[in-house]
Amino acid sequence: MAKNSTWKALLGLLVLVAVLAIGADRGAVYFAQSVGASKLQDYGAVDPKVKIHDLPALQNLVRTRVEDATLTASEVKVPILSGDERTTISLRDLKVQAQGLAYKPETQVRHASYVFLLPDEQIQKVLQAKDIPAQVHTDGEQIRLTSKVMGVQVTGKLTIRAAEPTSDNKPQIEFVVHGVDMNLWGYSGQLGGDKETTLGPLPLTDLPAGTTIDSIRPVKGGVQLSGQLSDFHLQ
Repeated sequence: MAKNSTWKALLGLLVLVAVLAIGADRGAVYFAQSVGASKLQDYGAVDPKVKIHDLPALQNLVRTRVEDATLTASEVKVPILSGDERTTISLRDLKVQAQGLAYKPETQVRHASYVFLLPDEQIQKVLQAKDIPAQVHTDGEQIRLTSKVMGVQVTGKLTIRAAEPTSDNKPQIEFVVHGVDMNLWGYSGQLGGDKETTLGPLPLTDLPAGTTIDSIRPVKGGVQLSGQLSDFHLQ
């Protein structure tokens, strides 16, 4: 598996663990989980864990697929494309729940759901890549922006929302800045009020085509994103 796609690597590793577990006894399944966690570390995942939930019964070891597996990591780095600039951001508290992992007749995952945290400092990193020198603070209800320009404190709010997918069906997000004097950053607008400026869209090119973004919500310390993917075939 190429390292140019962290997400494909994660799903591919789940399939690998499933292959090792199919037709195996419980001891071999535990070994497969350990191998999967070790491989995830090779991809830079912090504190990774792989869990197969439908352990084989001792009297029924022959299976053709694993029906339920979970992958978790406290941190995973993924590449993003901001304009013409390619950078890397860190996702926290990642969880991928996968069903229907098989390797024949095709290597596939029937369905997978994901959830992760995009921390404040990583949101700030994306904004800085767009030449917006703002500090980001999420209090669980809103994403607040603050900046100082010539000694003047400038404040505003930020919304992150799903945008239309790319032409090749990759998910995208966009940033909407509210109530900030955008002239200070080279954009038109006024301080306060209902003025909105949309930045983006930002394609999440590392996610497989067909991945949906079902929820984006502020939590303490960042924004939690969740979504799903169906009928993923590993090339």
